[in-house]
Amino acid sequence: MKKSLLIISIFSILLFACSEEKFKEGNVTINVTIKGITSGKLIIEKLPAGPKTIQLDTVSINKEGKATFKINENSAAFYGVYLSNGKDEVKFIAEAGNTINIVADAKALSASAKITGSDENLRLDSLTSFLIASRLYRDSIINAYQKAEAKQMHYQIYESTKQLLSVADRKKENFVIDYITKNPGQLTNLIALNSLERDKNKNIFKIVEQNISTKYPNSEYILSLKSANAKSPYLSIGIKAPDFALPDENGETKTLSDYKGKYVLLDFWATWCKPCIQEIPHLTRAKNHFGNKNFEIISICVDRNTEVQKSIWKKTIAKHNTNWTQLYEESEMTLRKYKISGFPTLILINPEGIIVEIGDNLRGENNINAISKFINNEG
Repeated sequence: MKKSLLIISIFSILLFACSEEKFKEGNVTINVTIKGITSGKLIIEKLPAGPKTIQLDTVSINKEGKATFKINENSAAFYGVYLSNGKDEVKFIAEAGNTINIVADAKALSASAKITGSDENLRLDSLTSFLIASRLYRDSIINAYQKAEAKQMHYQIYESTKQLLSVADRKKENFVIDYITKNPGQLTNLIALNSLERDKNKNIFKIVEQNISTKYPNSEYILSLKSANAKSPYLSIGIKAPDFALPDENGETKTLSDYKGKYVLLDFWATWCKPCIQEIPHLTRAKNHFGNKNFEIISICVDRNTEVQKSIWKKTIAKHNTNWTQLYEESEMTLRKYKISGFPTLILINPEGIIVEIGDNLRGENNINAISKFINNEG
């Protein structure tokens, strides 16, 4: 009897040891192949419901451009992988038991990425492919307009350009709504929702919440979506803008109250956000137009709180020769105060600190006209 107990005890120890080793190895495998590279570091991070990411691991890329991650996951979650010397990121979904395979080109990581290993990622690939194509088409329209503008010929194509952009946006919206309603219970719909305006498509946001809650009732993403759907936006025209204290590129702390008595255009952006980068020339024009008046732009960059990312931020603003206040969000506090859920987000504040305008009408070619309605009642 004692011998049997001893055998069982030894077996239990071995079983526990094997289980512990399996846990250490991870229940999700991510195999990454990056073409056009023979060395370097690849980073994986978890993308939680909030705006800040959680870095999990860094591995070396071998001579064949391959790297493998082993992670542990209890539920389905969003992840991203990126090169340590870049900002382009491949996003994907993983859950326990998955083996995810990612193949991408080093020159265009996210645009070239092919992700296999789960139905969710195949569906995500179709969404990403469409959104990239839609963005490129929109970019081509804007580029054509900017070339005409450089030659002082843009007035001739202003209305047609505006119409083309409107049609492109409408097609994207229709595609995303159709994508969601065909499979309302899929986690990828949470990414698709980023392309829709909540106020305009409240029913679609509610459909996603109801259907995904059944499949992932305890998911942090669903809890966040439920909370957002249940609340009215914190910000609205006519309320006092929350104050903040953030560092500029020289490490000097700036606050919103420092600019009391001026009109302030707040610009929430990120270096990885292409529409944000495309907005910089429009902000430059606005700053130059209102520069001698009671006006200031404050751009608040929302990136990973790492020295590498801060360096990319500094290089980006230097490259574009921005001549207005640039601040860096090192925590989530300002984002939470302003309930920022997408980038870029623009907010106009009057000299008394009251929000007078929010949204897309402050973007692009229209920003000067929109701001002029308040500054000296121009326009």
